[in-house]
Amino acid sequence: KDIPDEYDKYKLLLKISKCLCIDGMHDKAIQVANIANNKYKSKLLFEFSEYLYHKGLYDEAIQVVNKIPDRYYKIDALSNISQHIYNEALKLYNKGLYDEAIQISDMIPKDKYKLKMLIMIAESLYKQGLTSKAVTLYNKAVQTVNSIQINRCKTELISNIAESLYNNGLTGKAESLYDEAIQIAHKEPYGDSRFEIMRGIIKSLKKVGLRDKAEKLSNEIPKKTKSEAKFNISDYFN
Repeated sequence: KDIPDEYDKYKLLLKISKCLCIDGMHDKAIQVANIANNKYKSKLLFEFSEYLYHKGLYDEAIQVVNKIPDRYYKIDALSNISQHIYNEALKLYNKGLYDEAIQISDMIPKDKYKLKMLIMIAESLYKQGLTSKAVTLYNKAVQTVNSIQINRCKTELISNIAESLYNNGLTGKAESLYDEAIQIAHKEPYGDSRFEIMRGIIKSLKKVGLRDKAEKLSNEIPKKTKSEAKFNISDYFN
């Protein structure tokens, strides 16, 4: 506490916290991080969270991340944990251990990575003729998306699920999800953002061959919004 230079203090606190981590004294390590100013506290907690998730202590790592005061360190830490858990789930998936992969993917904090794994497993189950299990996972993916507040992120992930459903022959459910994404797009209050959302949906619709639906949506985009975004929607129909 008495060291005047914050960086020198950080280096010493880092050594102390690492020793505490190795001894399993995680609460003490957090207390040590609290001695630093916010900048170095964030850095210490960031490194602490990395230590924990590499040890497979995912819940504890996420709890530490939630204590990080700097939002950029927090965002990076959550992305790193999500990527790490996704990679571990992928190893299980590649071995055909789907139940175990689902279990570990439930701990992924960022929905993008969680949904990617759920969709991959659902597709594999469907190809094996396990349609009921696949549909259950697709429904789980949809429930995960419903908790997302940002419209652009939400519609992008809904479109990803819809693409997978459509490509696996579950066309009715896929079209229903596309309709849901389109409704969200129409409710987006900001013109440029609404256009970008619609553009993403149109691209996804075209990818699965729903050209009529894509063209109908393109005709619903106000001319002013098109010109504001400086984008020619016909690019998606060439």
